[in-house]
This record gives sequence, structure tokens and C-alpha cells, in this order.
Amino acid sequence: MTEGPGMPEHIRSAILVLIDNYRERGSINLDELNAGLPSGYDWTSRDIEDVLELIAEGGLRIEWE
Repeated sequence: MTEGPGMPEHIRSAILVLIDNYRERGSINLDELNAGLPSGYDWTSRDIEDVLELIAEGGLRIEWE
């Protein structure tokens, strides 16, 4: 993950919950990902990279369709 302050802890925690919820299935689709991400947060490209890295480290594939 990139160094520096990064995303707030409550955002990171929400992503880890998503990973736990879909770990057994081994994948998450974009609709599920979008629904589980906190709204009202000003996402940066770095944040998105960190989210994708957390998902990959959690062993999930992203279903793009």
C-alpha cells in the first residue's frame, strides 16, 4: 500500500468488512463493492488503489461484469 496518511480508518474498516463478507465466495462484483463503500467520502485515485490492494491482499477477485 502507498505510504503516508492514506484513507481514514473508518473507510479502511468498511473495506475490511466487505472482504470478510465475500471471502468465502472468493469474489466481489462492482455493484457489491460500490454498495459497501462509504458514501460522502471524496475518493482520490490513491484511495482507489489502496482499496484494490486491500481486496487483492484479502484474496478476493473483482468481477467486472
